[in-house]
Amino acid sequence: RMNIEHTALDEKGFIEKTVSVEELENGEYLVTAKAIPSGKKKVEEISMTFTKNGLNALLGNLWALVERGKL
Repeated sequence: RMNIEHTALDEKGFIEKTVSVEELENGEYLVTAKAIPSGKKKVEEISMTFTKNGLNALLGNLWALVERGKL
């Protein structure tokens, strides 16, 4: 199974921001975004589960934003 994690450092107001993608046993993917704010102890976290087609759609939309210079 696959588990990939990327961390963005030096984001204003945050110690770090992390996005991870984990392949689940049922073939779906769990995408989790986590943010650790500066000066606060509470970690902000959200997770969503996607099918392979749903994850492809999400990545396609993100790639389109990159191509337009929006990301």
